[in-house]
Amino acid sequence: MIIPKKGIAYQATKDRIQYTDEYIESCRKYKENPDRMSAILAGRNQIVREYVKEEMEVLDVGVGAMDFLESRDRTYGYDIVPETVSKLKKAGKYSDDFSRFRAFTLWDVLEHMEDPSRFLRRIPDRSFVFVAIPTFHEPSFTGIESWPHYKPGEHLYYFTELGLIEFFRMNGFQLLCTNNSEIEAGRRDITLAAFIKDAPSYNDMIGMYEEMHQKRYGVSAADHLEQIAGLVRAKDPKSIIDYGCGQAGFGNYFWKDGERRIHLYDPAIPQYKDFPTGSTFDLALCCDVMEHIEMRHVDRVLEEIRSVSRNAIFTIATKPARAKLPDGRNAHVTLLSPEEWREWIEDVFGFAEMEPTVHPKTVLVRTFKP
Repeated sequence: MIIPKKGIAYQATKDRIQYTDEYIESCRKYKENPDRMSAILAGRNQIVREYVKEEMEVLDVGVGAMDFLESRDRTYGYDIVPETVSKLKKAGKYSDDFSRFRAFTLWDVLEHMEDPSRFLRRIPDRSFVFVAIPTFHEPSFTGIESWPHYKPGEHLYYFTELGLIEFFRMNGFQLLCTNNSEIEAGRRDITLAAFIKDAPSYNDMIGMYEEMHQKRYGVSAADHLEQIAGLVRAKDPKSIIDYGCGQAGFGNYFWKDGERRIHLYDPAIPQYKDFPTGSTFDLALCCDVMEHIEMRHVDRVLEEIRSVSRNAIFTIATKPARAKLPDGRNAHVTLLSPEEWREWIEDVFGFAEMEPTVHPKTVLVRTFKP
């Protein structure tokens, strides 16, 4: 998959490299050139010191040969290689408690991850993240096959420098700085960058929508009535929650003259802000909501919906909105492809299937079999 406008590319492969102790041994090649390794570590420690106080603990993710971890005090490691985990634990340096830290380093790690967005969602708010990563020079990724950092099965994600910045922005991070210290140390096409996770919190986002709803925002869900009505009739639920109901009260269309229990929920509208904790419903409707949820909060919202109903119907826009948030951003803050939404919903609910939709740039997903 190549997204030239974003400067991001992804290549899946069945022949994934195995991260074992033998792989870690290959990481030790930089120690064969002490001057080069010293220059690399100096650049990394310098960029960390610019933002992280000496008394702050740092979690080095994917420690490799442990060079950085051993070069700085109060630094711990997280890894997936069993032999490395064992060494870290023996040294009292292992941690998988991300909530404990406010500074994370990923040196030549992010490009190896199957789902880096999911990893970045584990980073606490107001935390620093430092990365060293290969960055390609051309957003269409033309000629990447001859690039030294093109490693199918090992490097899954590829970025331009602007693509890297955009990727972090989509995941709630702001760029602090980049530098060329890795290149100056003799590495080709490596960007060293510092980010901070400071996007608006979930409650901040709700506050923006509260402001927008005062102007009669959130009345479009009924546009999907014909598409959804057949699914609701076939399911014939005794109770429905309309999650993110907005002003439309879409769930009331299925009231069935009082036979069905209907609950309208929207945290941005005072009369509907009470979440039915402890209650369950035969069906959840979530219409024109998910595209308004920042990527780092999508799991939270999906899991909240699943907590009240395993059976859900989603309609999600896949194009920009006409409206803008009070902070100037487009109101559709998360734009994914239909298949990406289906996969994400399936990951949380265990099953998800798309339905045909008459509205262009809209996906309809159900989490139950007809």
